[in-house]
Amino acid sequence: MSEFEVKINNRIVQKTKNNLKWIVKYCIPYLTNDDLNELSEYITKLKIHREEKEHLAKLEAEKHSWPYPDTKKEISNVDN
Repeated sequence: MSEFEVKINNRIVQKTKNNLKWIVKYCIPYLTNDDLNELSEYITKLKIHREEKEHLAKLEAEKHSWPYPDTKKEISNVDN
């Protein structure tokens, strides 16, 4: 991850989520349409990537949650 510093009126802006959102919103009007298209494509790819990772994490959590898939038969046999 690259390090950066944002200064407004010679003051360093803290890197909080809300401040970063404000900076992006402030800068967007100065971007060209090509820049906006590129940014939009990047955001779309990022969202898809996050959704894929989230789906994989849910599958992994299910695999390691009780009852484990390979022990379900053993549990049902104990009840009989």
